[in-house]
Parts: sequence; C-alpha cells; structure tokens
Amino acid sequence: MKAHPYPIIHIIGLPGAGKTALGQQLSKKFGLPVFYIGTYRARYSRTAIGEADAWVALFRDLSRHGWKNCILETTGLNFREGFLRKALPLGQMMTVKLEASRKTLHKRIRMKKKSEQGGEHWMDDVRAVMATYREEGIPAVVERSRSGNGGHVWVFFSEEVPAVLARKLGSSLITKTMS
Repeated sequence: MKAHPYPIIHIIGLPGAGKTALGQQLSKKFGLPVFYIGTYRARYSRTAIGEADAWVALFRDLSRHGWKNCILETTGLNFREGFLRKALPLGQMMTVKLEASRKTLHKRIRMKKKSEQGGEHWMDDVRAVMATYREEGIPAVVERSRSGNGGHVWVFFSEEVPAVLARKLGSSLITKTMS
C-alpha cells in the first residue's frame, strides 16, 4: 500500500508558543521527520553568510525529501520562508501559526531549564543589552537558542512596525550597550 503524501507542514510562532511540542506530536502521529531551522543555524557561523548557508542546507534537505512528507519549524514567515510559499504549488505546504498570550510566552521562556542553555559566557552580553532596554523603557524578553550557544532578544510591538525600523532600534540599542 502506497503511503499517503502529506504537504510540508510549516509550523511558525514566537518562542514558547509550542512549535516544538506540536512538531513532535505531529511527527509521532504521522511518522514524518521534523526540520528545525535552529538546528541548521547551529551548524554555521553567526554571520549573514552563515545564515544563508543554513537556509541553503535546509532547502537542500527539503528538496531531497521531495518537498513533501515532512514538518518544518521556524520562528516566523520571513522572506526566506516566503520563498517556499511562492515556489511551491498551492497545497504542497500548509502553514500553522501558533500564538500565545504575552504572559504565557514569558512564562514558557522563563521555564526553560538552565541545563539546556549551554555555556553562560554569552549571558553577560545579554544582561548588558537587557539593562539598556530597561533604561530605555523598552520591554523585551530573552530566548535561549536551541543550540544553547546564545540567545535572542525579542521585543513585542503593540502595532505593526516595518522590519527596517525594528532592526535599526535593535542595532542602536546594541551600539549604546557597547559604548
């Protein structure tokens, strides 16, 4: 009997929204492999080239899998993931966006075990950046990366903000922290 072909099940959402848990449950139920962008990012340097290499490796693996019968977990629908929507025929990818309240996200992020976090040397940098955010009155939360070798600072805006302005804000606050 031939296996039923599934589309790529693309799970997106903020840290702590439950992407990994859902991916694992779907993987177990349907016997599908899960591709985590964080796993690919951990293999390469934290540069623009490293980020591009991670996505190329991910797309290569998805291609080897026939662009179907798998689960893809990423943090959001950015221009790289937008490529998938444009390149794949309608019905070949299904996107599931998980959302959670700010309170739930904060709670889940804080609950991550320290043993899963890797080395602590990067935490000094994160603490310094978070102090700058607090000084400026900008609420933010820290997500420890899947690799355990670093973290991400998330800022939740109350309304839509162009990505270029969000990057400028982050860049200026990092610059202020370093000065």
